[in-house]
Amino acid sequence: MSDPRKGGRHTRETAVDLTVISKDGEEFRMPSGFDDFIEKAHQDYMRASDEAPQNRAFLRDVMERHGFSNIPTEWWHFDLIGWENYPPIDITPKT
Repeated sequence: MSDPRKGGRHTRETAVDLTVISKDGEEFRMPSGFDDFIEKAHQDYMRASDEAPQNRAFLRDVMERHGFSNIPTEWWHFDLIGWENYPPIDITPKT
């Protein structure tokens, strides 16, 4: 978890980590696992199965059409365009 005082993407509630599932609840095949920080997770990795790069491109296309951009090293991570213009949110649990 990032420090909200530093104002990262997730602490502004403008980032989303997601994948695509079928109407039957099956996950689409992607080049790597979720939150798997290896070369296969990169947006330009093309040595995966035939359907994985196509599925990654489908997810990226849908998200870009709705105002999000991706980062080069994580197929699952998308930021709202202009995320840096939103203030960090610090929700401290009550004890």
